Amino acid sequence: MNKPTVIGDFFPKKIFKEIQSFAESLEFVDGGKTANGAAKKIKSNLQADYRTSEEKRTISKIAQAIQGHALVQSYFFPKKLTVPMVSKYMPGMSYGKHVDRSHIGSVRTDYSFTYCLSSSEDYEGGELVVHSSDDQQQKIKLQANSIVIYDTNSVHEVLPVIKGERLCLVGWIECLIPFYEMRECVRQVTKIKNGLKDSKQNEYATLLNNEIQNLIKIFSR
Repeated sequence: MNKPTVIGDFFPKKIFKEIQSFAESLEFVDGGKTANGAAKKIKSNLQADYRTSEEKRTISKIAQAIQGHALVQSYFFPKKLTVPMVSKYMPGMSYGKHVDRSHIGSVRTDYSFTYCLSSSEDYEGGELVVHSSDDQQQKIKLQANSIVIYDTNSVHEVLPVIKGERLCLVGWIECLIPFYEMRECVRQVTKIKNGLKDSKQNEYATLLNNEIQNLIKIFSR
């Protein structure tokens, strides 16, 4: 299991501001209504309700932009994304320890992501905590315009917000390469290729890149 990956300054500032303004303009409803089973008892937040066709088109475009981001493409091999949810946490709100569903609609959830729209100075508490299988945990408080991507099968939680407002996008990624070991193989070979390229051994880097593409074809489904 990989540690959560944090990418700062994810979008150009102009695009970030547009996404932030869009999220702030939305109507919100009780987020607990979207939870299933036991999660209903531990989920306390607000969730945007996309009511117009324009709002639905805009959030779909944001999903496409996240999927098309160069770093997401090169490291997470996205095949498709869920429609992101805009979540808001006010003082006293939290989301207890849980594991996300294996599928959301037609999307197999290999990775979860949180894209932060609030500055870390705008609220207290509200950290995302990702727990690993060896009883370690990573507490994450993102800067605005930063994203964290982590394995969906990780136990995680959002700690109570003490003061201010935490606004973020949450979604899930289905990978083109379905198994972790296969994805890690491609990542390691890619790292070797980049090392060869950095050392000016471009001919070998080109040959290795061909094999990387072949691995992706073999592993994808």
